[in-house]
Amino acid sequence: PSHDRDEEEYLDTSPSIPSVVWRCGSISANEHQGGIWFADEKEDAEKFIRFMFEREMVAKPYSIQLKNPKVYDRFWGEIPPPGADRVTWVKKLKESGHDGVVIEEDRWWDGIDDESSIIGRQFVVFDVKNVRGG
Repeated sequence: PSHDRDEEEYLDTSPSIPSVVWRCGSISANEHQGGIWFADEKEDAEKFIRFMFEREMVAKPYSIQLKNPKVYDRFWGEIPPPGADRVTWVKKLKESGHDGVVIEEDRWWDGIDDESSIIGRQFVVFDVKNVRGG
């Protein structure tokens, strides 16, 4: 697929979903956060909590099911799209038949140094029924 930077950036191939994804904290579908967010690596989920909220938490493993996720190449400038809030963004994605989001490998937490930066994949599930484990 073409990835012209002037057009909306997304991949139109089916993404692979890891058998295990990671999250710190409770599982609840908070529409203001744009869904339930997961990291592809345990260390990344823990690092995000450490540097964003200045506390230590142990990430838990989960299994997620996404049948029709919207796939983005990158996080910054794409989520939510410029001019939209997360609630509106999720509503439009759901109306288009998407059950979540996959963000391909990208720098999704630009920390104060290399140690606190996070580069990896992220997964967002809109419905808690599509999450198992914890």
